[in-house]
Amino acid sequence: MSDFRLLTRPEMEAIPRVQEPLPGSFFAVGMTDEQGLAAACGVFLVVHSDPIWIRPDLRNSGKLLLRLWEATNKEIAWRRLGPEVFVGMTDTNPGQPTEGLVERMCLAAGGAELKARFFTVPVSDNG
Repeated sequence: MSDFRLLTRPEMEAIPRVQEPLPGSFFAVGMTDEQGLAAACGVFLVVHSDPIWIRPDLRNSGKLLLRLWEATNKEIAWRRLGPEVFVGMTDTNPGQPTEGLVERMCLAAGGAELKARFFTVPVSDNG
């Protein structure tokens, strides 16, 4: 008999290729049967930085963006929101020149560009 349910922490830790360490917001729903764990779908929240805005008359200020990030970084660490921040841009959002500024800020803060694909998937309460 199959059972779909929220997995326990030991069951989540047994999922092959699961992210280690498990983020604090991580949960997994899985299917178990007589042989144990048969399938799992893990979910966790990530910190996403958006939007970044600077008043137009200050946008050419050399270190303002970096200092803004340093202050934001301290707040993220204080709130213990996670070990990293994901900064996403699409081919049209935010557009130039902001995209270039954000890229330089991320690199200056020690970030690295990811090669990835992201999807938005709607969630509803009626399955």
